Amino acid sequence: MTFQQQVLNKLEFPLVLERLAALCQFSIGAERARETGPTGEPGRVDYLLQVTAEAIALLTDQPDLTVGGARDIRQLIDRAEKGGRLPAADLLLVADTLHAQHSFRTRFMRMPERAGRFPLLGEFAEGLVNLTSLETTLRRTVSPGGEILDTASDDLAKFRRDARLAQARLTDRLNSLLRGKLASAVQDAIITLRDGRYVIPIRADARQNAPGIVHDVSASGQTVFIEPLEVVDLNNSWRENQVREQREIERILDMISAEIAANALPLRTALEALAAFDLALAKAKLAGDMRAIRPTIRTGKGRRIDLRNARHPLIDPKRVVPATIRVGGSYRLLVITGPNTGG
Repeated sequence: MTFQQQVLNKLEFPLVLERLAALCQFSIGAERARETGPTGEPGRVDYLLQVTAEAIALLTDQPDLTVGGARDIRQLIDRAEKGGRLPAADLLLVADTLHAQHSFRTRFMRMPERAGRFPLLGEFAEGLVNLTSLETTLRRTVSPGGEILDTASDDLAKFRRDARLAQARLTDRLNSLLRGKLASAVQDAIITLRDGRYVIPIRADARQNAPGIVHDVSASGQTVFIEPLEVVDLNNSWRENQVREQREIERILDMISAEIAANALPLRTALEALAAFDLALAKAKLAGDMRAIRPTIRTGKGRRIDLRNARHPLIDPKRVVPATIRVGGSYRLLVITGPNTGG
């Protein structure tokens, strides 16, 4: 642990950062909050203070503005770039993130006198790219529940219709057999699945009365699960359409994963822009919670520290006793002693 880190720990600076991270709505924003540290560059300090000031003004006008809904999809982008197939649930995360960044960008860009009032935040907004085409594709492909929709492709819709029709014909025929010539042989008048095929439970002692393919036998040996020969072709048709459906789903997932890989750079840029906005807004909220005041930064000779009614940032502002501290000018050294200096 470096000396600087030891000093920051002594000052409980990591606890302040945790409060900041807790106010973030985006996990990458919270990650950036925990990485925040002090700097001795006056220009950098002034820049960061101005960003926070703009965020305070932004929240004053739009108190409900948030990047909520964005997800950390960095690993998904990496996987897609390596040629991986993203499952539907992951595509939904990408779609939610695109929606969050699009909604935020739209609201921010419509702010009155935006360019003059928020020049630095406006630079963040440049990273919120227009990927509406990809978002539209994802919304047409994946349901809110993470399922592949029929609207993903015409072929998928057709294969599913054919599969449903084949399934209906198959179950109708099996029910007819249950009510008809196999009624006396069945153990239970139900249709069930074995090995992905529809079968009928037949009593073992009546096996010879139900010609067909055996797919399973009960633990007791008293029930045999048979696919009657009369429905083999119907079962085949149903399974063939299921296979076609699955292959089409895989093709769709591969296609969209490749599209995500092709947009990897703008997606990563959008994530960083959202994180920057999220962190700025969290700083604005924390400043309000702490009743913080923007300091004046001076450079050059004659510099001094002048803290007026300063309070410990981790103590309730209503309970803490403020202290005024000046160092510089006629004072070059400050000694703090006693049990009550923590406030």
